[in-house]
Amino acid sequence: MSRAGRLLVVGGTALVTASSFALILSAHEAPRGWLILATGITAAAFGIGAGLMMTPNQALAVEHIPVETGSTAGGLFQTLQRVGSAIGMAIVTLAFYSVLTPADISGPAGRDYPAFAGAFGWGMAAIAAFTALACLVALIDAVRERRH
Repeated sequence: MSRAGRLLVVGGTALVTASSFALILSAHEAPRGWLILATGITAAAFGIGAGLMMTPNQALAVEHIPVETGSTAGGLFQTLQRVGSAIGMAIVTLAFYSVLTPADISGPAGRDYPAFAGAFGWGMAAIAAFTALACLVALIDAVRERRH
């Protein structure tokens, strides 16, 4: 699991990062008639990338933990994932709403599509930045492990 798991984490984070940028492009460039399909395909790729990285990431995190303390380590890992997710959602929400004006927020969302597409882009850019950083860390870890 060690080598294959690290490659899955690198590949998964790279796919999530690329999909984040693709979602930004689809929000800004896809014709209105194709927007749902373009968003659906790129969101599916995003989900596949997240799935590729989650399980091996947890397995690698507890790989060298003694069996007697494995459940404690697994519980701590899960708790830290939830805290990280909460912080991440707060940052993405902040990025989204920081570019909208009160006039953009009042009334129907479809009324000012460019404003919401821009806000969506900033939220996805925040996700892309964090996943690119995670990909870099995973890549450094994979290279370091390969050398040993």
